[in-house]
Amino acid sequence: MTTGRRTPAPPSDRGLLARFAHWCHGPTAFKARERASRLMRQERTAENEPFLRWAVRRYPRDMELRLLLGMTICTSDSAGARHEVQTVISLGGDHDVRRLAMAALAMWHAGENDLAAEYCARAEKLSWTIDELAYASDFMNISGLLAFADKDYDRAEDLLSLAVAADPDSAAFASDLAAFLACVDRTDEARDVVKAAIDRGLDGRHLSTVRADLGV
Repeated sequence: MTTGRRTPAPPSDRGLLARFAHWCHGPTAFKARERASRLMRQERTAENEPFLRWAVRRYPRDMELRLLLGMTICTSDSAGARHEVQTVISLGGDHDVRRLAMAALAMWHAGENDLAAEYCARAEKLSWTIDELAYASDFMNISGLLAFADKDYDRAEDLLSLAVAADPDSAAFASDLAAFLACVDRTDEARDVVKAAIDRGLDGRHLSTVRADLGV
């Protein structure tokens, strides 16, 4: 005969119940961020995009998941990326230097240059901590790309060069500087930037296209 009363699970069974709940309801927001970040590093976009869209529906106020989705779809769905980034900003993401850097980069790749410039400007007005100074090179690089888009080539060269000097371990920054130099018909200097990056042990996706174009 049942009384309708629930008997607490023995301590030995609680771990099993927790795992069962995890299997039924999916990963926590932290685990979702961890998985999405790993998939992004591995460039598994076809797998990551649907996972992130699901995660954002499940955790709609998680700014990190929305930023990761925005960065993942910025070249394939610019309107969707803009929506995710603007939602992050509306949730308070504009008070965090790292999130502003991610937002600006996503908007640059989405072709939303005005928004990218706006987020760079917002970052300049913040008080930066010592740890956040590492993101200064990100903003130099993005601002350099924006200057190039505006055909302000002197400013673009200065900023892109500063970004490489500030973070010589970034293959993306070296690739952007080399691509800029190649676009303004300074091919030999572009090759030198690529060769220097290779000498520093940098290679892979970021440099592959510009290496092929320059024959390095």
